[in-house]
Amino acid sequence: IAGNFVVDKDGNLSIGGDAARNITVARESSGIGNDLTVKAGGAESGGTNLNGGSLILSGGIATGNGGSAIEFHTTRDSVGGGTTDRNPAVRMTLSSANNGRLFIGNTATNGSVDGIELQGQSARTVQSARHTTANTAGNNLTIKSGGATSAATNKAAGTLILSTGVSTGTGTSLIQFQTADVGGSGTADNALTVRASINNT
Repeated sequence: IAGNFVVDKDGNLSIGGDAARNITVARESSGIGNDLTVKAGGAESGGTNLNGGSLILSGGIATGNGGSAIEFHTTRDSVGGGTTDRNPAVRMTLSSANNGRLFIGNTATNGSVDGIELQGQSARTVQSARHTTANTAGNNLTIKSGGATSAATNKAAGTLILSTGVSTGTGTSLIQFQTADVGGSGTADNALTVRASINNT
């Protein structure tokens, strides 16, 4: 091991230096790349109802009005074959804005959503994956607003808001509700059809 590595008396490892650092598995000389696993500690073998250690990914300490972020990078599946290297790119970012913003996509902008924001220049879908157990109906997907404090007196629940994006000029927006058509008995997929729409009028 080369470089400024420090292990303190408690076994904590720190990497010194005034530059970014990487922990990397070397490229394979032949075949696919090897995995890198980071794993928290396990509870005592044979112990009763003991938690495993938490895996904590943390940004660095900031000062003043500075912040930090955690980024997740992957390499996109190629649309064609070949041997050209394709470097990993940002696919998800947990930012420090306000109380935290999660950006899913290839960019992290200064969005206004305190929560989850889907990035990118194309339509996005949030869905429950199709069931993998044979001959089984699909799973429910529930979107639920926040509840009032338990045992609070006469406190309203949070409002569930379904909102379109912002339009400009003479542009409008629309909320659609779709359900599957009823088909004949069998295994063919049934198409989704718009059953109700809410427009700007």
